[in-house]
Amino acid sequence: MLTIDKVTSRALVDMLSGRPAVRIANQRIFPTSLGKIKAESVELFGLRGEVPVTIARLPHLSRFQLFGNPVRDVQLDAFIGYFAKQIVDH
Repeated sequence: MLTIDKVTSRALVDMLSGRPAVRIANQRIFPTSLGKIKAESVELFGLRGEVPVTIARLPHLSRFQLFGNPVRDVQLDAFIGYFAKQIVDH
């Protein structure tokens, strides 16, 4: 799952992780070259057996230019690469 703001991402993680037998694992923070504005990835185990569900969060794209900016390409590539690997591996 991909979200684009902290409020939605946090609400989704809180709602899903509150279910019985669900646990949060592998939280990662990714820099964006936007100062303290970060991207994030969280894996939840127990929603689909032992196959993790990844919830990834980008800063809101209408407020922050992430794509098409060479300064942010390295950070964005790391985030997208990690998120894509989670999809392929699971």
